[in-house]
Amino acid sequence: MKKLKYLHGFFLGFLCAILMIGLGLPVMAAYQKQVTLHYDNIGIQLNEETIVPKDVQGNVVEPFIIEGTTYLPVRAISEALGAEVNWDDATKTVKLNYNLYPEEPYVRLMGCYKIISEEAVYLRIQFQHMKTAEGIAYLQETVSGEKRLDFVISSLREGLALVEGHYNNCKDYFYEDSFSVVAEYKRLYSLAISQLELIKSASSSQVSTINKASTQYYLDAYTLQDGTDNLFWELYQTYYS
Repeated sequence: MKKLKYLHGFFLGFLCAILMIGLGLPVMAAYQKQVTLHYDNIGIQLNEETIVPKDVQGNVVEPFIIEGTTYLPVRAISEALGAEVNWDDATKTVKLNYNLYPEEPYVRLMGCYKIISEEAVYLRIQFQHMKTAEGIAYLQETVSGEKRLDFVISSLREGLALVEGHYNNCKDYFYEDSFSVVAEYKRLYSLAISQLELIKSASSSQVSTINKASTQYYLDAYTLQDGTDNLFWELYQTYYS
């Protein structure tokens, strides 16, 4: 499905021109003027798609020319551009409501998917460390007076807060797959925290158990990253195609 995009300047400039020349909106006393209307089967295209202008009752409204100026029906053009059109009879005013950022839900969702994907990568890296005894030893090291484990746990918690913030910002636009990736991220996050806390006091006999579990978690994190990336690109292609 083709989407209308990047119409900010076009909409404002073009629509204002339609209003000014098509409706005579500058404030002035009502008056009558006799003019000749020329109909010449004028067509309208928006992004190479033909528009058949109609009035509120669904009747076709044909554009016309007056003294070299082409007049288009404001309702048909406005609605084609995604604007809501209303008429205020008391003030004789055409009222237009237009969302300058119609892509906002898509942008929010893509941003959320991107964050989840990046956090899935970070989870995958930690599980990769936990897959081997050498990796666990690396996590147990102290760097500049701080245990690497504590730094990783803190970073994971910051990532969770980031994901939840984006989730709350766009959950109204979520569908089943969206909720699934968030749930899977939270599951892997909890497992990573549990594993890391266990490593803090793990005995040599527990290391192999941690290694084995982390191998599967590593694969799950990779699947989460791949699935979230696919959702991102599907949404991108749907909106920008």
